[in-house]
Amino acid sequence: MTGRGASSARVAALEAQLRACQRRAPGLDVLVEEAAARAHATPADAALAREIAFAVARHRLWLEHLLAARIERPLQGFASAVHEALLGGLAQYLFLDRVPVHALVDETVRLAGAQPQGARLRGLVNAVMRRLTAQPREALLPPAHTPWRLRHSIPKPCAVEVVGVLGEAGAEAFFGASNGTAPLCLRVRPSAPGGLTERLHDEIAAVTGQAVALQPGRLVPGSLAVRARGLAPDRVPAFAEGLVTVEDEGAQAACLLALGGARPTRVLDLCAAPGGKSAHMADALGSDARVTACDVGPPKLRRLEATLARLGLADRIAVRLSEEMLADAAARFDLVLVDAPCSGLGTLRRHPEIRHRRHAEDFENLARLQYDLLTRSARLVAPGGVLAYTVCTVGHSETAGVVDRFLVLNPDFVPAPIESSLPFDHEALQCAPGQWRVLPQDWDCDGFFVARLRRTAD
Repeated sequence: MTGRGASSARVAALEAQLRACQRRAPGLDVLVEEAAARAHATPADAALAREIAFAVARHRLWLEHLLAARIERPLQGFASAVHEALLGGLAQYLFLDRVPVHALVDETVRLAGAQPQGARLRGLVNAVMRRLTAQPREALLPPAHTPWRLRHSIPKPCAVEVVGVLGEAGAEAFFGASNGTAPLCLRVRPSAPGGLTERLHDEIAAVTGQAVALQPGRLVPGSLAVRARGLAPDRVPAFAEGLVTVEDEGAQAACLLALGGARPTRVLDLCAAPGGKSAHMADALGSDARVTACDVGPPKLRRLEATLARLGLADRIAVRLSEEMLADAAARFDLVLVDAPCSGLGTLRRHPEIRHRRHAEDFENLARLQYDLLTRSARLVAPGGVLAYTVCTVGHSETAGVVDRFLVLNPDFVPAPIESSLPFDHEALQCAPGQWRVLPQDWDCDGFFVARLRRTAD
């Protein structure tokens, strides 16, 4: 990707935007990181590239709505890179108000002009950008009467999935909250010394060179939400020492709900990479519990092992391939956690591109995969043990739809209640017997669904 005079930040953002909606592309954060490296961007420019690309992903439908009203012939087909450059320029004007308008217009024209078909469209790009930036930002933002799907830029397949569970008002609140920016959430480990919050504040400020907002979590005690632009956790000494680890508050709540206040001694995390929930369970249960963490393929196992090594848990958590574990005829566990692959709609704050990659058939295909995983892993549950199912999404197909089908076809499993008190009000999260839902609009965290299913003793 070239820009002939455009900043490396905008060149990198455009490259990431062009791949962001591809179904099998890496996550947008990875796309930006790779594009920024190719553009030889400074850390500050890499951070700006991320802001631009994420703003386009979050607001794509509304941005395209604005451009469609001002351009007679759509550019997406024959001049898609020019179209994306315009989207990036408009996103900067509306949502990144620290960028000077005159520089923004010039950069957008320069960037668009260097793309295929761009030379003959420079005049159009210049006219459109000047016309738009001549209007107050407020006049270009969605008015209150705009249908919420367009206002929050939510494609129909994703909207239908969530409306089916939360209704129109609940879905609007869910996607509205999901369009915000997520903090970096830290789980403070039991080994952390007193005064860690003050130490973290100083370390993060030193790393980022900016004022830091460090606040306790709203749902799970001991979690910390950090809001600091461009923070890489591995540059923070307390993270490198394993005193804290990155784990969204919704994921922390899901892990504790899966444990359910019980103290199992044989625990299996079947889809464990990068290791957050395995480590959390090991910390919560102490050295008496034997935890086994599994995933598919060497790359995921390497990520898992790196996490466990940093946290000093490599000698307490065994690592195996999932298929090997599923084929082990003798293996039995008191708790089997299936943190299944899913559509990820609960993580839109961190991965806004997901909404543009999901099609209606994806939810059905994922539900079949999830049911298969749940069914195959059920054999590993000891009599009286618990099979816990978690997904970072909320649509019916991947949550209660999977669990209800499993219970009908596996009568030796029944919904399992929470066994003793949790450090938060789990009853407020319950949506059915043995099922709980965590929503971003309620707790400023990722969305999760959790089910606990007990294998009857006989």
